[in-house]
Amino acid sequence: MGLSKHPLFILLTVCAVPCLFSASVQGRINDGRGSMSDYDAGPDLSTQIGRGYAEIFSEIPNYRALEGQLFGTEKRFQWEFGPVFYRGRLGKDHVKVLIIGQDDDPMSQLTSRAFSGNTGQQLQNVLDYIGIQQSYLFLNAFSYPMLHGYKDVVPVLVRGAMDSTPQNLGGAPNWKIQWMPFLNPSMYWLAQDEASPIVQWRNQLIDYVIHSNENSLKLVIALGDAGQDAVADYIVSKGGNCHSAVSETAMVDLGLLNYKTVKTSENTVFSFPVDTEGKNALSNPHDSVDYTDHVYISKLKRRAKDLKRLSRLVELFTGPYENGVRDIRQFGVNLSSCEVDGVPSTLRGLYGVREDVRVVAVNAAQIAVHGIVPAIGIMKKWETDGDWHLNPDAGNLTHFLAGESFEDVPKAIPRKDFRFGMIDLAGTRGYSVRLADDGHSIDFGIGNDYEYDADEQFKGTYKADDVPDGKASNRFDPGPSRSFAAVLNSEAFSEIFSRGQGRVFYRGHPEQSEVLILADQMSQNDLWVGRALMGYEGQKLQGFLQGIGAENDYTILRTLPIDTVGVSDESVKNMVNRSHAWRARVWHKLLFNPENTKRVRLIFTFGSHADAEIINLETGGLPVVSLTNGFKAAFDQIQKVEWKKNDFIFTENPVSIPREDIPFGVRLWVGTAGNRVIRSTYSGILNRTSYKITTPDWLNKQSVPNLTSWEIESLRSFFKFTGN
Repeated sequence: MGLSKHPLFILLTVCAVPCLFSASVQGRINDGRGSMSDYDAGPDLSTQIGRGYAEIFSEIPNYRALEGQLFGTEKRFQWEFGPVFYRGRLGKDHVKVLIIGQDDDPMSQLTSRAFSGNTGQQLQNVLDYIGIQQSYLFLNAFSYPMLHGYKDVVPVLVRGAMDSTPQNLGGAPNWKIQWMPFLNPSMYWLAQDEASPIVQWRNQLIDYVIHSNENSLKLVIALGDAGQDAVADYIVSKGGNCHSAVSETAMVDLGLLNYKTVKTSENTVFSFPVDTEGKNALSNPHDSVDYTDHVYISKLKRRAKDLKRLSRLVELFTGPYENGVRDIRQFGVNLSSCEVDGVPSTLRGLYGVREDVRVVAVNAAQIAVHGIVPAIGIMKKWETDGDWHLNPDAGNLTHFLAGESFEDVPKAIPRKDFRFGMIDLAGTRGYSVRLADDGHSIDFGIGNDYEYDADEQFKGTYKADDVPDGKASNRFDPGPSRSFAAVLNSEAFSEIFSRGQGRVFYRGHPEQSEVLILADQMSQNDLWVGRALMGYEGQKLQGFLQGIGAENDYTILRTLPIDTVGVSDESVKNMVNRSHAWRARVWHKLLFNPENTKRVRLIFTFGSHADAEIINLETGGLPVVSLTNGFKAAFDQIQKVEWKKNDFIFTENPVSIPREDIPFGVRLWVGTAGNRVIRSTYSGILNRTSYKITTPDWLNKQSVPNLTSWEIESLRSFFKFTGN
């Protein structure tokens, strides 16, 4: 291989790609995202508030089963990489601004935190503008991403009163077909009906946030249709009043048409009116039908002006308005109309809400300037009127009160919002994430060079027998102690390694370790999760550790915290040598950790570079056993050393990585079924910028969990609503 095509050469010369090593100036990060040691641990289980959040998250409704009951075989939610609950603060009186919307960006599925993609970065800029850089919380209206958006845009017959532009349809001069946002009966019931399990669960979560921040919460931002409907539903459930987006008077002039919906792309759909035979009423017999062609879609909409087609339409006359609409709120809710005790734009007066918590709607789902400027104007007026004030976070300026104009410049997501070890470029504009393979995989990286070796993709996989429980639980790794995180991310680290594609340091329990393992990288699985040895070899190691009685009493430290698979041994040795001082400091912290409630008794090495490096590290006179030549050889050796465990047995059968080793929010299938992440092989050359995560087969074949008795009972309301 020529030097110009060597993977390491590519990494060190293409400046758009973070290099394996970084100049010392990179160690002093000043990018506005906070310290490299900042991270979100998930719900704090040592506090009552944190345990409350964890309990609510664990009780998330059964989306898959509800979807099947309401939509049949139509898939509306991206459940493979969900749920995504929140982003921000979960402590007592830590939240001043609550943002509720619907974020379907694949970036959020990668990070397991809501609003991590483009919309979230634009909102981060809004928060900064109003002086809030810490005290915020993002929630999703639906915890699972939606595949085709919240509302359908459906053809409606408008009889003239809502639009003064005549269309001359069928002798009725002001009649026209107009495409309007509309919730079909199934989605309306799921999203807004008070009997819906999702509505009840969401209201419980919002209620918990409000009462956990009763002394700090000042503002609720309702983003887009889903966010505004969710906030309105909450207000109504607590005794407030809200009006629909369409008035009762206007309903007389609307007629819902019988329609069908087709996919136009991976995540978009188009609805068209059908005739009595169920055929497209706007198509012609010799059309070359292509619903993925926007030109053809535009042609169909132009034909809606043809008065001859009016007789082909099927108008609906069901429902209380005799126009096919079952509830006026299917057209949405006008959040600005909501009142509590006759007072608009506030939650004060609802049960248990004493403070003046203001509510503002942002109508543009993508936070462009035209969407947020009106909301900012409303907040300015509240401030200048003197009856409401939002204190900026300590040390921050309230730019909008200082008279500075708002600029729509996306702001990268702070590191403190993501799990420890998260890919550092995630949450920035330079990072690309997309769903692929019908939602069964995610491609992520700096470029768009998504080409993969099919044989490599399934190497080191197996059928997992120990499938984890199907709901979120209180079993997760919150991350290292702050003191250990500081050692891992010390200046010595930043002066040597890039912060770009990954910082995979460890896995396990430094605070209760009897076994330390220095291990080379075995797969790319570690990169996404931010924990060491998450793939096939790590799962075999897990079985081995269980057999010798060290099921939970271990810490694994990666020899190098960066992706080196495919790099030559000589290059890796050079990296190991250059980073020795950093590794020695981390190893010393693990070996003599004052926070460790147990005593280290045994050291393993795993991989040739770990074997070579251990002679340069402190061992405290403890036995050192290599796993590199096989688990059986290591097992035979530890029987000859002082290892105070009784009845240990040999096994190298892979088992799933314990949930206690995996950060909060990471999918339950992660750490099962072998290697799930591979790197792009664009143009046949190893490319460190792009990766693919693929779900395991057992997940796709797993039967849908049964509905609970509560969920079954709630469906009676749905069948009553739809008349089925």
